Amino acid sequence: MPQRGTWYDLRQEEDGTWTVFDVFTVLPVVISSTITNGLDVEEVACANALSTS
Repeated sequence: MPQRGTWYDLRQEEDGTWTVFDVFTVLPVVISSTITNGLDVEEVACANALSTS
């Protein structure tokens, strides 16, 4: 079980891209109408900054 207050995590996909996902639903997070899957490293950093603000 994730720590209290931890809702999101990263998962590296088989193709090498990354997904930011909700640890409770296991679905990709949606930020500003954008699904956070198929991300490269720079996009992961940006998505992480947005999800924590």
